[in-house]
Amino acid sequence: MVSGYGERVRHALVRLPSHIWVENSNRTSQVQPSFGPFNLAPCDDRAYRHADYRNGCAIMDECGMGLTPLGYYPCAVAGGIDRVQEGGRSHITLPLPEDDMLSSVAGACALCGRFRDGHYVPRNLRPQLLEAQVSPTWQALYLRWRSH
Repeated sequence: MVSGYGERVRHALVRLPSHIWVENSNRTSQVQPSFGPFNLAPCDDRAYRHADYRNGCAIMDECGMGLTPLGYYPCAVAGGIDRVQEGGRSHITLPLPEDDMLSSVAGACALCGRFRDGHYVPRNLRPQLLEAQVSPTWQALYLRWRSH
């Protein structure tokens, strides 16, 4: 899955071999009204103070594990979160079938706004996201990440 947004991304996609299948959302703007507020970490919201983040969300079940240059993750979103956190939660080799990858789930899900939904919410039932919503933890993560 790729956004397809930006000249650099489009150029990289054109160079991929034809046997590699890429799901491209063809994003045309930084504003994505049908997306969920990814950068609203549930750990910043008192309503989730007793949440068991090991439960994850529907992405793990519906989309499966993710593979990034850093390794394997319970979902692709967890790979992106780990990249911003500067690594450490990936499985370097393909996990065994009995590996539930819980060592990666709790930390990633505590930061992922998708955890707030818990399950897939159809686009027509989601409120439109017309501005960037970033919780304090994500503000700090991005500040640290950009400074390196």
